[in-house]
Amino acid sequence: MDPKSHGSEQSPEGSGFVKRDTTFTVSDDLIITPMNTSSTVCFLKKLQIHAEDLEVQEIRITKTEATSLLRASLVTSSALNTCLRNLIVKNSNSKVET
Repeated sequence: MDPKSHGSEQSPEGSGFVKRDTTFTVSDDLIITPMNTSSTVCFLKKLQIHAEDLEVQEIRITKTEATSLLRASLVTSSALNTCLRNLIVKNSNSKVET
């Protein structure tokens, strides 16, 4: 969604605030950081999470889901989890070791 567009207009130049194909990390409390090695490592250290415990998932959301996310961000600190939980694919191949 182009934040500079009006309504459903599609910008042929792809104008906006960032270059196309830029990736970001968005935390559950909606802190957005550019996805690069140094910021990811710092973030993982801060949360005391090992890299092998992570799973990358890319999702696309509709305008309705974006609006729902905005509403949730006003009332909870876990807006992503609250609104988009159903879009996250569960890994059914994971094995539990005993």
